[in-house]
Amino acid sequence: MSPSRRNHGQNTHPRFTLLEVGRWPAAGPAGRLIEARVRLEHQVTDDKGKRLAPAKPVKGRRPRRNAGFELAGERLRGEANALILLRRLALVGEATDKARPEEPALEWAQEFRLGYDPVRAEALQARRDHLLRCLRETGKHVLRLRLATEWRLVIGLGEPMADHEFGLHLHGTHGWPLLRGSGLKGAAAAWARHVEAPPEEYRAVFGDPPPTGSQDETAESSDGPADSDDPGGSPAPGGVRFLDALPECAPADGHGLVVHRDVITPHQQPYRTQRDGPQTPPGEHEAPNPQPFLSLSGAFTADLVGDEPEATRKAADWLTAAATEQGLGARTAAGYGYTTVDESVLP
Repeated sequence: MSPSRRNHGQNTHPRFTLLEVGRWPAAGPAGRLIEARVRLEHQVTDDKGKRLAPAKPVKGRRPRRNAGFELAGERLRGEANALILLRRLALVGEATDKARPEEPALEWAQEFRLGYDPVRAEALQARRDHLLRCLRETGKHVLRLRLATEWRLVIGLGEPMADHEFGLHLHGTHGWPLLRGSGLKGAAAAWARHVEAPPEEYRAVFGDPPPTGSQDETAESSDGPADSDDPGGSPAPGGVRFLDALPECAPADGHGLVVHRDVITPHQQPYRTQRDGPQTPPGEHEAPNPQPFLSLSGAFTADLVGDEPEATRKAADWLTAAATEQGLGARTAAGYGYTTVDESVLP
């Protein structure tokens, strides 16, 4: 029985409360206004309501934990923009034995889905649909694919994220996660090379590879199955445009956007990072070094705009095969990045 129930509500001191264990002021455009804080559950009174001095960490169970950003003392919620919190702020201070400075960013990203707003997302998708209808009226051919993750997706680990050591592709205005069109195009091109697509089909979708170095080097390092028929001229552009894939705002199957906190724990760090001196042999006695990162699950809408229907269809087929067989993004060998692809109709 809890003390408050045993004392019929006369005990005014809570037995447990959240106490601050980490605080980092931010530097950057909004650095004087925003702080990152981590609070951990502590026991402040005993069973009889007597205050403990100092408070004791909770034992026997996992304590509650609260982390996030605060603006002028008020906790930032989903209305904040991930571009500011994750890319424009640097937290001043070091990690402690109870909290790390990246924890508020990870907690905010997971709880509020990187600031994703379904209402604004629906308006953004409506503008995209209007653009595609206008392009279709001018004679362009449009195909829409729905990419639903089978598990999780990791994209943009190499992106700069202020002083955080995890990256993610974000929309340049709204800060929501997306699949960049350049990445989708690269995945489709990789699959076309994998299946040894005919050169004319490859050029119809992706164009000629850009020249690099001398003519002999270009012939050896071409990104396509074959070189251009006119090596002296400028590379021909591709006939299909891959637009950024946006998170689906109103999925009928409930497969909405979810942001996950993941971790990778490399071992034998001295062996893997040493550059000078005698090589340190790997050993199981080395301490693991957990590294957090963000992953996604949900459905994304990818649009292809082509000059010719055959090339647009071929690009969609290559992208579908790449997303289902090879996966998108990073860590595909660990099961990330595989999707189920369906063709949908532009409204």
